[in-house]
Amino acid sequence: MKTKIFILPALLFVAASCADDDYPGCNSRNSATVAVEDKNYDNVSIDPPSLLDPNLPFRTFVPQFTYWLEDTGGNVVRGSEVVVSDNNATDLIPLGVLQPGSYRLTVWGNTPSGVPSAPSDAVDLHPAGAEGTDVYLQSNLLDYSSPPANPVVNLERTKGKLVVLIENLDPAVTRIEQSVTSVYATVDRNFSYAGSTTVDKSFDPAAARLATFIAPTVASTTSSLTLRFYQDADPTPVLTLSGIPQTFVRNQINLVQVDATAQEVWILINSAWEPVNDLIIVEN
Repeated sequence: MKTKIFILPALLFVAASCADDDYPGCNSRNSATVAVEDKNYDNVSIDPPSLLDPNLPFRTFVPQFTYWLEDTGGNVVRGSEVVVSDNNATDLIPLGVLQPGSYRLTVWGNTPSGVPSAPSDAVDLHPAGAEGTDVYLQSNLLDYSSPPANPVVNLERTKGKLVVLIENLDPAVTRIEQSVTSVYATVDRNFSYAGSTTVDKSFDPAAARLATFIAPTVASTTSSLTLRFYQDADPTPVLTLSGIPQTFVRNQINLVQVDATAQEVWILINSAWEPVNDLIIVEN
């Protein structure tokens, strides 16, 4: 069962002519099934720790989502935020009585409450340059002309994943700062990406595996990865490795390996480790 259903009063409407389930020409018991299509990354075989059992519950991948149902005139007739707590493989959205016809269902998964504020709004994938969440999305035109209807909407990821493996790290290092340039800032419900941003994230060096949800690289550009290594409260990094080229793609993993002592970086390309020959190294 769902632990909470947050009704959005401004979004929840029922056409007056269909307020009664027995009203002639209206469909009752309509619903939509929400499923997760991108349970694993397309190339997850390169990074076994990222592999998830596809039979895990829906909430493992999308613990909360927001949906809107619009008629052909763009009027919102249903809308809600949902937090899922059951162990079902899919989630059911009850839509009740609808006038016969086509409707557009837009579902955003793992966005903050109230984001987006309208179904046609774009979502900021990296708010204030932060990692953000593993955002899922789908927006489909659905047919509710024959009652009862229960079409399936399959959610897809909007981001990829960067995994940096650190080895031979000086134990005196107490913090790692990662920066990635030239990734898309926003995406709308049509999977149209726009803008450009830089994403920053801090890591505890004890992790040795730095994972980040990351938007696709801006078209016709190359993203650049920079790693800075710090000791205690010193504001100046003892080592900076920059100029690491990356191209991020939706629902794919980028794997980078760093030997901090040898100051060498490799990128996994087509199942082969390639060295970064133009690596920029700064020591302090």
